[in-house]
Amino acid sequence: MDIELKHCPFCGGDADLLEVEPNGSYWYIACVECEAEIRRYYLMHNSPARREVDRNKARNELIKVWNKRFRGRKK
Repeated sequence: MDIELKHCPFCGGDADLLEVEPNGSYWYIACVECEAEIRRYYLMHNSPARREVDRNKARNELIKVWNKRFRGRKK
């Protein structure tokens, strides 16, 4: 499932989604303007199928968090 990556919630700048594997196995989103960032780690399983499920789940959860916007104070 592809989820659209919105602009930065802080400055409105473009954001990049990157995957870092060699030393950590995580997804990373960073704003190219203000350098706000967020990351989500996933487990390195021995089973390639299980690893792919966790990898995609981490990616989608990260994008959902990045795309979340403040809607005002709850009363």
